[in-house]
Amino acid sequence: EREQRRLLRNWIGGLSTVAVVLAGLTVWAEFNRREAVTQRQLAEQQKQRAEDQRRVAEDQRQLADQQRKEAERNFGLAKSAADGLVFDIAQGLRDVEGMREKAIARILGTARTTIDKLADAAPGNLELQLTRSAMLDQFGDTYKRQGILSAALENYQTSLAVLDMLEKSRRGNAKLQHNLSVAHQKIGSVLAAQGQPALALDSYRSALTIVQRIAQDDPGNVGWQRDLAVSYERLGVVLMQQGNLDEALKYQQSSLAIADRLAKSNPNNSGLQRDVSVAQIKVADVLAAQGNLEEALKLYQRSLSIAEMLARVDPTYEGWQHDLAVSHHTVGAMLERKGDLSGALMAYRASFAIAERLAKSDASSAERQRYLSSSYDDIGGVLTRQGKWLEAMQSFREGLAMRDRLANAEPNNAQWQRDLLLSHSNVGDLLMSQGNVADALKSYEKSCAIADRLAKSNPGNMTWQSDLAVSHGRLALAYRSSGAMDRVRENLQIGRGIVARMVQLSPDNGAWKKTLAWFESQITELQ
Repeated sequence: EREQRRLLRNWIGGLSTVAVVLAGLTVWAEFNRREAVTQRQLAEQQKQRAEDQRRVAEDQRQLADQQRKEAERNFGLAKSAADGLVFDIAQGLRDVEGMREKAIARILGTARTTIDKLADAAPGNLELQLTRSAMLDQFGDTYKRQGILSAALENYQTSLAVLDMLEKSRRGNAKLQHNLSVAHQKIGSVLAAQGQPALALDSYRSALTIVQRIAQDDPGNVGWQRDLAVSYERLGVVLMQQGNLDEALKYQQSSLAIADRLAKSNPNNSGLQRDVSVAQIKVADVLAAQGNLEEALKLYQRSLSIAEMLARVDPTYEGWQHDLAVSHHTVGAMLERKGDLSGALMAYRASFAIAERLAKSDASSAERQRYLSSSYDDIGGVLTRQGKWLEAMQSFREGLAMRDRLANAEPNNAQWQRDLLLSHSNVGDLLMSQGNVADALKSYEKSCAIADRLAKSNPGNMTWQSDLAVSHGRLALAYRSSGAMDRVRENLQIGRGIVARMVQLSPDNGAWKKTLAWFESQITELQ
C-alpha cells in the first residue's frame, strides 16, 4: 500500500510537472500567437499605409503628369497662336503698300517680343528656336520688300545667329545646314542691294560652302541640288556686277549644268524645266556682257523655246504666260543690241501682247500693270531708234500714264515712285533728242524730285542714291543745252558728291567708279 501510494504520488507529481510544463507551453504558445497576430496586424497596417502612400504618390504623379500635359498643351497653343499671329502679320505687311518705316517697325517689334518671351521660357526647345529663326527670316523678307534694307539685314543676321547656335549643338542636321545656307544667301542679297558686293560675295560663298557639303552628302536629293544651282547663280550675278565676267560665267554655267541634269532626269517636272530656262538666261546675260552676242542670243532663244513649251502644256497657268513674256523680252533686248530693230520690235510686241492680256484678266494686280508699263518703255525705246518719234512718244506716255496712276494710288510705294522716275527720264531723253530742251527739263526735274525724295527716305539704299546722281547728270546736260551754266555746275557738283560717297562706301564697285570719273571729267571741262 505504501509502495502503491508512493508510486501514485510519483505519478501524480510527474503528471503535475507535465501539466505545469504543458500549461507553460500553452501560455507561451498563446503569447506567441498573440504576438504573431499583433505583428501581422502591424504588417497589414504598414502594408496599408504603404499602399495608401503608393496611391497618394500615384495620384500626385498623375496630377503632375496632367499638369505637365496641360502646361505643354497651353504652351503649344500659345506657340501656335503666336506663330500664326507673327507670320500673318509679317506676310500681311509685305503686301501693304505705303506704310511708314516706324509703323512697320512698331508692329513687327511687338510680334517679335512675343516670340522672344516664349523662346526665353524654353531655351532648349529646338522647335521654338527654329520658329524664332523663321520669324526673323519672315521679318527680314517684309523689311526687304518695303525697301528698308538696314532692318532687313539686322533680322537676317539675328536669324543666322540663332541657326548657328543650334547647328553647333546638333552637328550633322541637314535641315539646319540648309537653313543656314538660306540665311547667308538672304544676307548676301541685302548687301548686294546696299551696294556692298564684296561683303555680298562673302555671304554667298559661305552659303555655297554649306550647300555643297549637304548636296555632296545626299546627291540624290533634288532639293539640295537645286539649292546648289541657286548658290552658283547668286555668286555669278554679283561677280558680273563687279565686272569679273570670266568668273561669273563659270558659276552661271555650273548652275545651268545642274539644272540641265535634273531636268533630263525628270523630263515631266515643269519646275525643273523652268530652272533650265532661267539658268540659260543667266548664262546669256554674262555672254552678252562679254560681247558674245551671238551665243547669248542662242541661249535666250533656247530659253524662249522652253517657255513656249511650258505655256503650251498648261495655257491656263498664268505663271508660264508671264515667263513667256519675259523670254520674249530678253530676246528682244538682245536683237535690239545687235541692231536688229525690226526683230526686237516684234519680240517686244509679243511680250507686250501677253502682258496686256494678263493685265486685263486681273485689273486689280498692280504688278501686272507695272510689267505692262515696262513693255511700253521697251517698244518706245526701239521706235525711238527707228526715228519714229511720234509713235515712240505715244508709247512712252502710255507707260508714264500707267505708272502715274500706280504712284498716285500708292504715294508711299517706293517701287512705283521709282518706276515713275524712270518714265519721266525716258520722256525727257526723247524730248532732248528732238531738241525740245524746255520740256525735257520739266521731265528731268520731275524725275529728279522723285529721286531726291527716295534717296532722303532711305540713305542706305544705293540704288536710289545712284538714281539721284544720274538725275542730276541728266539735268546738267539739259541745262548746258539751254546755256544755264551755273545750273550745270550745281548739278554736276551734287551728282559728283553723291557718287563719291558711294565709292567711298564700296571702293571695289567698278560701275560707280566709272560714273564718278564721268562727273569729274564734266566738271573739268567747265573749268
